[in-house]
Amino acid sequence: MASEYFRVDTVIADSPAGRAGLQVGDQILEVNGRNGRHLPFLPRRHPGTEYELTVRRRGQLLRVILVVGEPHNHP
Repeated sequence: MASEYFRVDTVIADSPAGRAGLQVGDQILEVNGRNGRHLPFLPRRHPGTEYELTVRRRGQLLRVILVVGEPHNHP
C-alpha cells in the first residue's frame, strides 16, 4: 500500500513554513528531489538547514525553499 503525500494542515505566521510561502492544503511531493512520501521527511532539522520542496497547490506545481528555524518552547 502506497503512503499518501504530506499535506500542510497549519501555517503559523513568521514560521519557517510561513516564510517559505507554504499554504494550508499544499501537498508536498518532493523534498530535495526525493519522493515526499518516504520518511524521514526532513531528516536534518538543525537551524539553517535548507530544503527545496516541490508542492502541489490547486493543481499547480511550485518549488519553495524551507529553512529550518530555531526551536521554540510552546506552552
